[in-house]
Amino acid sequence: MAEEGKPCSAILLQIAAVQAALRKVAQVVLEDHLDHCVLGANPEDAEQLLAELKEALAHYGR
Repeated sequence: MAEEGKPCSAILLQIAAVQAALRKVAQVVLEDHLDHCVLGANPEDAEQLLAELKEALAHYGR
C-alpha cells in the first residue's frame, strides 16, 4: 500500500484490521486447545499442559 502511494491513515486502518483478525484467531486457537487438549487430557498430564499454556501465553502477551 505504501508503494502504491496510499495514505498513511488507510495503511494504519488495514494494520488495525489485521491485528484484530489475529487476536480473533488466537482466541479460537486457545479455546480449541482448552476444549480438546486440556479438558481431554489425562490428569497426570495436567501440570505439563498448564506449564506449556502459561509459557505460550507469556510469549503471546509480549
